[in-house]
Amino acid sequence: MPEPEGSIHTGVAYVAPRTKVEQVLATVWAGVLGVEAVGTQDNFFELGGDSIKALQVSSRLLQAGYRLEMKDLFSHPTVSALALKVQSVTRLADQSEVVGAVKLTPVQHWFLEQNLADAHHHNQSIMLHSKDGFDEAALRTAMDQMVSHHDALRIVFRPTEHGYEAWNRAIGEGELYTLERIDFSHESEVSAA
Repeated sequence: MPEPEGSIHTGVAYVAPRTKVEQVLATVWAGVLGVEAVGTQDNFFELGGDSIKALQVSSRLLQAGYRLEMKDLFSHPTVSALALKVQSVTRLADQSEVVGAVKLTPVQHWFLEQNLADAHHHNQSIMLHSKDGFDEAALRTAMDQMVSHHDALRIVFRPTEHGYEAWNRAIGEGELYTLERIDFSHESEVSAA
């Protein structure tokens, strides 16, 4: 009978991870492979690893701030050997406000080439409903934060002599959205109202 999951013995003596990268690799492997502990000399494939699990390892490593080339895992299948191939990833996205002209995407080009008579009717609208009502101030605060953080929510399209251009409005540049509050609680025929 096979050994119970979580205690796979490969015949290799356990050697504890020594570096931060080795610790991260061992933790990720243990999670993906469903084993209790992974040593630095354990072989990924002997522990039950395969190509699908290798992809899971790569994804989890990226979440932890490390990049792994698949070929490296296949050619260096121990934690100690692979740790030398893993690269640290620092992703610092610029969070400053984006303002000004933005290149049109292919679908935007296509849409604007349709020359619709009432193109302004293609706004996005949503209706929120709650039988208990809303805290309007909290909702406005949330909407303000969303349009401040997500630049694309402030884009408008302006006609130019060469067609349309997308323009990313500044946070203080006019009304960025409308929030209309309608209370139907005193209406007897809500659908008619």
